[in-house]
Amino acid sequence: VPPGVVLSAEVFEAVCGEGTLAERRERIFEAPLPAGVEEALLEATRELESPFIVRSAGLDEDAGGASAAGIYRSLLAVERAGLVAAVRACWSSALSPAAEAYRAQRGGSAAPQMAVVVQTMITPRAAGVLFSEGAGGDVFWVEAVPGHGEPLVSGEANPVRYRFTWRGGAPRELRVSGEPASLLAPG
Repeated sequence: VPPGVVLSAEVFEAVCGEGTLAERRERIFEAPLPAGVEEALLEATRELESPFIVRSAGLDEDAGGASAAGIYRSLLAVERAGLVAAVRACWSSALSPAAEAYRAQRGGSAAPQMAVVVQTMITPRAAGVLFSEGAGGDVFWVEAVPGHGEPLVSGEANPVRYRFTWRGGAPRELRVSGEPASLLAPG
């Protein structure tokens, strides 16, 4: 896991405040950050290498029976000068029509909470997403693509799928579909 820092959901709340969704959306881009937050963010990332990946971290996004993959926004290759704008873009995705529809479908809160993770961006050989099959189950899926995971989570790429069955803390079965050799190509 690359090094990084977290901007807490409390900062999101301080900027968005209360009100209608339209009012909150407007404040995301127009309201000043709380005193010292921008300076603290820039100071906390000073020791990290850029560019950065700025990731949304909705507090309601992943739970049993729920996954907001592709709903909230993450930005790749952000330079230090663009960090605040990227944070605001992540926040705006929490109040997007797609996010609102997803929360309404699940019976969720009309007042989302969003933290933001800023990490040094790495260049991976492959990236993927891990899913569990049922709550507390022993079957897991990994979907992976060569390079960054953005084509995977946006639905643009056909992933290699790995299905693992675990029993007693050890893998018991592995099934692979797709072309796993594509993940090992020199990069």
